[in-house]
Amino acid sequence: MSVFVNFSVQAAPQSGGIVERLYIHKSGLVLFRLGKSSDLPESCSDITWPYQFNTTDTIGKEWLSLLLTAKSKGESLNIGYIPQAGTTRCKIEYLYQ
Repeated sequence: MSVFVNFSVQAAPQSGGIVERLYIHKSGLVLFRLGKSSDLPESCSDITWPYQFNTTDTIGKEWLSLLLTAKSKGESLNIGYIPQAGTTRCKIEYLYQ
């Protein structure tokens, strides 16, 4: 007997580019921008800090490490993001290089 299970997974919208701006607050909030402000997705249109996450958990600390490494080397990153109602800033769902 064979059982086939199909899971439907919807990916988050994606964007990418070189880390152009990076802000780290003592509260653990990280704000950043990838690429030029003219290339931002409409739902993440804050021209200064369109993306955000927190370093209050392990994954946030790993993301920050990846951002810092990519920024120091001038390398591109890709992200999945989640638009937030009532703001032009998006939360990060995942990062990859």
